Amino acid sequence: MTLVTQPEITQLIKGLCDDVDSVPDYLIEGNNYQLPTTEWVLGNYSQDLCWQLQKLGMDQYVPEVNCCRQYAHFAMFIASRCQLGAARNEATPHPLAFGFVALIAQNGGGHAINCFVTRENDLLALKFYEPQTQQLVELTPFERTHIQLILI
Repeated sequence: MTLVTQPEITQLIKGLCDDVDSVPDYLIEGNNYQLPTTEWVLGNYSQDLCWQLQKLGMDQYVPEVNCCRQYAHFAMFIASRCQLGAARNEATPHPLAFGFVALIAQNGGGHAINCFVTRENDLLALKFYEPQTQQLVELTPFERTHIQLILI
């Protein structure tokens, strides 16, 4: 199991912005977190999330009915439940480094997505995930500097 610490996650978040005044508000509750892999997020986890969304009739995003916050909160919950199920045989499972992000989108409207911390080429990376489509997303420079909140 690969772990990341709260200070390491804090450094990743602070590294999102060149300007110290632009660092988003964040809350990292735990001391140590288990790192998901990008393959797990895009594979088993996304399949589980899609299945759960289908059961709720939310597999197709309908702006008049659904809210992006609902998807991002639900995705965070499902990630923690998937991780908990996988860690049941461990003595002290650590929470998953998977969180909620509120931001101002490029078009000027508010949006909510997810993020996760992973390791790529021995370096920690903060990735962004769109729970409505179960895909990774790249934030624009505008969006990176307009993240309002990160919860992990």
